Amino acid sequence: MNNVKTIASQNYDDFIIEKLQNSQHAAGFLEAILEEENPEPQLLKNALLKVIKAYQNQHDLSNVPEKFSSQFNKLLNQDGGEEIYEFVNFLDQLGLKIKIEVK
Repeated sequence: MNNVKTIASQNYDDFIIEKLQNSQHAAGFLEAILEEENPEPQLLKNALLKVIKAYQNQHDLSNVPEKFSSQFNKLLNQDGGEEIYEFVNFLDQLGLKIKIEVK
């Protein structure tokens, strides 16, 4: 029975990553994650990793500076992106919100 759950989980991740290869889906996915109330600590990190993996399937990320990548990972590993959620909450209190769109 455990094998069935693992396979289903892997297929779901593959499905999500395939959908996230569409930039519109990726933008909506991240926007929904940022609007989440009381998010789990690793929710944002996991969502961003899925979007990055989907992007990597179609693009070469070797031009992303290592410094940026390591700083980004450090931020998300420390607290699951809590500062980002606090910023989004702060904007909400001001009657504003973050919009993620394809450029």
